[in-house]
This record gives sequence, C-alpha cells and structure tokens, in this order.
Amino acid sequence: MVAGNDPSEADMSRRLSEQVVVVTGASSGIGRTTARMFADSGAVVVATARSEADLQTLVDEIARTGGSALPVPGDVTSSADMHTVAATAVDRFGRLDTWVGGAATSVYGRAWDIPLEEYDEVMRTNWLGQVTGALAALPHLRAAGGTLICIGSVASARALPLQAPYTSSKMALRGFCDTLRMELDAEQAGVAVTLIMPASVGTPFFEHSRSHLEGAPKPLPPVYSPESVAKVIVRAAEHPRRQIVVGGAGFGLLLGQGLAPRVTDRIMSMRKGFLRLQQADEAASATDTLEGPVVGSGTERGGHAGRPSLSAAVTTARPIVKRAVGIGATAAGAVASRLAGRGEDRPEGGPTGREEEPPADAGDERPAG
Repeated sequence: MVAGNDPSEADMSRRLSEQVVVVTGASSGIGRTTARMFADSGAVVVATARSEADLQTLVDEIARTGGSALPVPGDVTSSADMHTVAATAVDRFGRLDTWVGGAATSVYGRAWDIPLEEYDEVMRTNWLGQVTGALAALPHLRAAGGTLICIGSVASARALPLQAPYTSSKMALRGFCDTLRMELDAEQAGVAVTLIMPASVGTPFFEHSRSHLEGAPKPLPPVYSPESVAKVIVRAAEHPRRQIVVGGAGFGLLLGQGLAPRVTDRIMSMRKGFLRLQQADEAASATDTLEGPVVGSGTERGGHAGRPSLSAAVTTARPIVKRAVGIGATAAGAVASRLAGRGEDRPEGGPTGREEEPPADAGDERPAG
C-alpha cells in the first residue's frame, strides 16, 4: 500500500517479511508473544517496554530462532519516549510499517474502593499511552502506508464488574480508534486502524494487577492462550480489519450486550457468579505494574492455562473458510435476534422501546479504515 490509497481495500500492507514493526508492552504477555511471532514471520521487530532487562531476554530468545529484534526501553506514558521509539525504528530500518499498542495495567475492586489516583494511572497507561504511541507513529505510518493496531479488550464494548478503571480505559480506546479512523479516511491518509478485542487471556496480566479485593484477581473463564491473540495481530498487519474479537466467550458477552444488556448486567452482577469468578482463593499479591515494571517477570504466560481460540483460527483462516463461518454466524444471529425480541427488555403492552445501542459489530469482517 502507498500513502493516499483507500485504506478500505484489503491486503494493503507489505508482506510480513518486508515489514518493520514496533510492539509496545513487549516485555511480557500478549506483547511479548506478538513480538516473537512477528520475528518468526520474518519481520524486523522494535520492542519497547519499561523493563530493559526483560526486553533483553525477549531479544535473546528471538535471536536464538534466527529472528531480528531491537530493544528500545520506553514508557508509553511518555511522549518523548514514544517519539524516540518511532524515530529509532525509522533511523535504523528506513521506515515503520506497523505499530502495535500493547501496554496495559489494571486495578481490581469495587468502583468506590479504588483511589482516584489509581484510576488516573490506569487511564494514563491503557488509553493515553495508546494515544501517545499512535501520535508518535502516525507520521511514519502515513509515509509507509502502514497499520496502527491497538490491543483493546472485550471490555471496550462490554463493561466488566470489579474493573471500572480498566473498562473505562478500554472503552475510551475504542472511541479513539473509531474517531482516528474516520479522520484518516477523510484525508485518504492510507493508514489502517485495527482494534483487537480479546476475552480473558492466560498472561501474567492478572498477577500484575493491583487489587482491593480479598482474593487475588483471576480471569473470567474460559481463558485463551496468548498465541491466539498474537496470531490475529500478526495477520492484521497484512490484512487489517476494523476490529477483531478473539475468543468465543467475547462474542457471547458482546451478543448479550447487544441483544439484552440489562439481563447481561444482572447475570454479571450476581455475587456468586461473575463477581466471585474474578477472585482466587489466595490473597492478592503486593506486587503490581501500576506504577512501575515488575522486573524479572518477562514471560508470555501467567498462572492460568489458556486454550486456543476457535474465533482466532477462523480469523486467520483462508477466505473461503471465513465466508462459510460468517454465513452460519449471520443465520444464528438472526435467530437470536428474534428470540431476544420476545425477552424482558420489551415493556408490557407496547413495542420494544429499548434505549440501548444496536448490537456491537464484534468481529466486523470489513477491512480496517
């Protein structure tokens, strides 16, 4: 793709083996897995995170398998750091084709138990950190006709109890991506914007989250593998789409949000249901990444085993497979919509009268941009 082309066209980007890719939050979890997979695909990777030591272990791991990666320590909340990362990629390798925003943190607790300054820290990392990286990358992505990939969450479209700061940050990220995409389209800038929306993923994210609960935070089941998300991200660098949900559980939550949000609220707020499912029996750790890195924790997986995601397999499958699945999903959605129309969101003796937005476009098959 060259600058000025319509970013709604499919297969815009260079082949992975020709790309220069920046991955933020690359020291652990999804970011680390993504950086490794990009390198395995032949891309040149510039990896950034706060922990220089953990970045170096990633680079060493990639080098052992014949890949190429350059560590550039940086904090996503620092505009100077993100501009340095972007400029380093261009200075060393001549261009910047894909920027992946992957840094994230969280605080668990009831909304009123979480101090205001902790809301601020989460928003500065998960939302403003993504904005900071995107603004640093955009001039270079324009020049290359590249792709901006932001790692959001199912919480970008469906609120999760006990995670008010995290949910707020991920919803703000979705709003930023949608706005930026329209503005780039208006200028025919040739830059694609993709939002990745995973369900629960088995990374160290939960062990690294701050908690005001009795039990340590744990992911809502089912838990998916970090490779499931990374495969989708890597494919989006060549075949960008507007937004991609990873994990069947994520589709279920978004379907509930679209068809019966009040019923979904009640289910998720049951004290012995979703509230309890997010707390382990053991006490929460005193160590977290809210205000600084947990050095020496540069791993892809956490303490919760993850399984492959069927939706990720479909997303990365050949077009004929995706079309077949899409036809089936459309038929199932039509049936679900008809059933939901008979549900308890309908006032007595009148039309549905619902105020909520129409179903979220989870896994939208349209190209990004």
